[in-house]
Amino acid sequence: MDALRLPVQSRSRSVTLFVGVVIGLFVAGLAIPFAFGERLTSSASGVPPQGTDPLAGVVLPGQPTSAPGTATPLSPSAIPAVSGGPLAAGGSTGAATGGTTGGSGTSGGTNASGGTSGEGTTGGTSGGTSGGNAGAPLTATDRGVTATTVKVGFTILDTGGADRVGVGIGLSVDQQRAAWEAFSADINARGGLFGRKIVPVVVKYDPLDENTQRDACLQLTQNEKVFAVVGGFNFPSAVSCVTRENATPLFSGYPSTTDEIFATSGGRFVTLYPKASRMMAITVAALDQAGKLKGRTIGILNQMANDPGAKTSAGLQAAIEARGYKVKRRADLSADTGTSASQVPVAVNQFQADGIDTVFVLAGVLTATQFVNQADGQGYHPAFHLTDWANNNSDFTVQNMPRSFEGSLATTFIRGNGNKVQYDKTPQPAAQRCRKIYDQYSGRKLAAPGTAEYGVTTQNCDSILVFEKAAQAAGAQLTRSTVTQVVPTLGSFPVANWGGGSFREGKYDFAEQIRFQVFRSSCSCWALAGSFFTPR
Repeated sequence: MDALRLPVQSRSRSVTLFVGVVIGLFVAGLAIPFAFGERLTSSASGVPPQGTDPLAGVVLPGQPTSAPGTATPLSPSAIPAVSGGPLAAGGSTGAATGGTTGGSGTSGGTNASGGTSGEGTTGGTSGGTSGGNAGAPLTATDRGVTATTVKVGFTILDTGGADRVGVGIGLSVDQQRAAWEAFSADINARGGLFGRKIVPVVVKYDPLDENTQRDACLQLTQNEKVFAVVGGFNFPSAVSCVTRENATPLFSGYPSTTDEIFATSGGRFVTLYPKASRMMAITVAALDQAGKLKGRTIGILNQMANDPGAKTSAGLQAAIEARGYKVKRRADLSADTGTSASQVPVAVNQFQADGIDTVFVLAGVLTATQFVNQADGQGYHPAFHLTDWANNNSDFTVQNMPRSFEGSLATTFIRGNGNKVQYDKTPQPAAQRCRKIYDQYSGRKLAAPGTAEYGVTTQNCDSILVFEKAAQAAGAQLTRSTVTQVVPTLGSFPVANWGGGSFREGKYDFAEQIRFQVFRSSCSCWALAGSFFTPR
């Protein structure tokens, strides 16, 4: 049953208004007299004690017993195939047919259809001779592609808006620009994309402002007429602007990847995160396997800014109920930040009255923080489960959580390179490769692991790696159609920021393995718990 919800407001999202409402609600403890959401079941159970380790005694398949810093994550080749159901990866793994893998290095060369791949640099991608195109002179083949260049759009985060409302992220516009230019320079130094050099076009946007993200899309696709966009957006509407409205491939390293975007993008949306339905199904499977759902009274907190139409929220509910559990209440808050801020106190009261002791959080940082603090002020302390959705895997999302949030769980598909507590004692080879390229071509030194700069840079390094592999595999006749058609042939390869995964037939979303994070109030941060595994 779908939850009742207030209609989405059309006025622009105002961070100033939102923060004012949040502060007012915290101070006055007001409860606005309107209702939304619907009670879905009638079960109830007790609340677990706070401050305990929620994974104590839990041993998961593939989890090593060694101490943090010494564990070795499962290799992508160790991922078992899953047939059928929501966890299915969507096809068989395979490289492009007709190519002969060659070269040395961490990942070797990318197979070119009908030809032979060349020698790769460490962790890099090398082009081959595409069957039927060998020796033919390069020509202009599509928008943004000339005989010698490929114009590629890159996105960077302007976090000034977040900093002004007290959500410090610690990212520099200049540093992000330098990273994209460095990764492009590295590809060009190795011969470019099948002989064509990348011409980077970099635009910035505010991660809290949907309008600036659409503006960035239009600037790249309509004004600059780029061939492809690498980076991504956190509002689904901006993603659709690129892939659907302007028929441009988008290679993204950002979550909040709704199934609808994949369905309407014509194969032009390529991500390292799993799409929403797979993310929710794998998340629920992991929590169920860890014993965190049995006997619980479950609620879902969502905000439709990241989930238009609440389809991902409904998908999470379906994934929970497919495992035999019930969702008692689903609160799908307005996409308008001012309206959703006024809805939060009502949601807290409803969840508490329903005896909900386990809350899945799909809402983003501002709404999630307000809900948890409001609940804490009322002495209501349910268990909270967060995911990668809406970037809830990062330390900045939880930096203003109260001490009662201690022990809350998150499931994540990434390594947490930007989080304070680092699980891997030594950075992965793919991450070392990214640092080497950045330092060599930017004239700067990349910040240490455990910083936002390091996390975002390795994330972007993976995004351009996927684009490079696809562009090389597409061959000399590079078009927006060919570059997306070859993505499922790329298979599995090492990346810096994610666990094991692959592209294959019908599957344009990479990540497949998951791990747990636990919130620690001593550092107001996530601490990784165990290595990657594939839940049953």
